[in-house]
Amino acid sequence: MKKIIVVILMIVLFSCHSGNNDFSESLRKLVEMEKVISKHFPFEKIFYPIAIINNGNQYYYTYSKEKREYSLISVKKSNIKENIGLRAAFPLKEADYKTVCAINSDAFKSQKEMVLIFHEFVHCAQSEKGEAEIKKDLQIYKTAMDKRDFMWELNYKFPYSDKQFETLYEEMMIQLESGELSGAIEKREEIKKILTEEEFEYMTWQEWKEGYARYVENKVLRAEFNSENSYGRKSPFNRITFYAGGERLIRCLIEEDNNLETDLIRLWEKIRGSKYF
Repeated sequence: MKKIIVVILMIVLFSCHSGNNDFSESLRKLVEMEKVISKHFPFEKIFYPIAIINNGNQYYYTYSKEKREYSLISVKKSNIKENIGLRAAFPLKEADYKTVCAINSDAFKSQKEMVLIFHEFVHCAQSEKGEAEIKKDLQIYKTAMDKRDFMWELNYKFPYSDKQFETLYEEMMIQLESGELSGAIEKREEIKKILTEEEFEYMTWQEWKEGYARYVENKVLRAEFNSENSYGRKSPFNRITFYAGGERLIRCLIEEDNNLETDLIRLWEKIRGSKYF
């Protein structure tokens, strides 16, 4: 009887995966990008579990390095309603609360678009290479967890529109774009003085987390697609501004010390600290 139930459940699972919800070909094309991505991805491990959200369902896949393919593990209803534009990384119950990539099916529409999936894989790598260690010392994180505010990274009320902040952060980015790291450091010292400790923590956290993922994303885009993602560079500033500013800062820091590209804790210390030499 148990065997019959298992067979029925498997039939239901894979019948749900048919038709417009068959992502096997899209995932095969994603895996084929390994030759391109591996030249630019900082770590040996490239592929992570994926949750594809489509038509109210979550399709959870894991990757086999030996087989070089993704396999469907489970299908269930999803609380996420978006069918377009989801590109995220977060802990998932099905992955024992390890960080996975979460996307909609439109993420596969072109190779260039699929580079954003690898941006999310960078976040998966960060979760394995020091994120928890960094967070435990962040007061902003401790405060958010005390309040059970699990969306703090997205919803924190940072003073983006403060004119003094806008001016200084813009000047810092110009310095970084000119390769003037010492001048950018001086601007960061000025920025630190006008922000609260919590605000500075938030800024530097986003620069490390999202700036690093944008750094890897743009390495691929520049080398393989003669393109780059500069979204967030122009005012009005918002959370995405720290993707752009963080990437520019990280690029300059890595040019000074290439080992920082894979030593994410030390990279964080450089971003968080006031001195970089």
